[in-house]
Amino acid sequence: MSASGRAERCCSTRAGFTLMEIIVVVFLLALVSAVAVPRITLMSGQGLKTEARRMASTLRLLSDSSTARKSSLSVTFDFTKGAMSWDHPSGGTREAAMRAVTGVTLLSRGLVSGGQLTVWFDPSGMNEFMTVHMAAKGGGRYDVIFNPISRRVKVEQLPTDDGARRG
Repeated sequence: MSASGRAERCCSTRAGFTLMEIIVVVFLLALVSAVAVPRITLMSGQGLKTEARRMASTLRLLSDSSTARKSSLSVTFDFTKGAMSWDHPSGGTREAAMRAVTGVTLLSRGLVSGGQLTVWFDPSGMNEFMTVHMAAKGGGRYDVIFNPISRRVKVEQLPTDDGARRG
């Protein structure tokens, strides 16, 4: 083989990444963003507002469904595990992480922020007012308030502690 043939073959190899290397990197980036993005949005006020609305929707579903089905449904707040579970109207139990719930206030029990708390929704209506307190690490705070008389759920944004100290 001539010297020019060797030079062509030597210089024709290109440095770069293989398709498999690129796929692995893209997969790792997607995995990291899937874990990190929900946590970042929860720290923001918008993520907390979404969580509060989701909580209000769940409480409203339980209240309306218990009346329509004429059967009791429950929601359990497990502060030890950081999860909540509820009886789904279509059957079975659903569970979700409680990333932002800091406590639940009932007139009969006061503020509960540890252990487990189960609240029942009866067909005739829940017997007492309930407030679910939510806060984000970024400083946002919301209360989700259930009124057993009107069976309505209200999401209320609270002033942050930082704003009260500055003022």
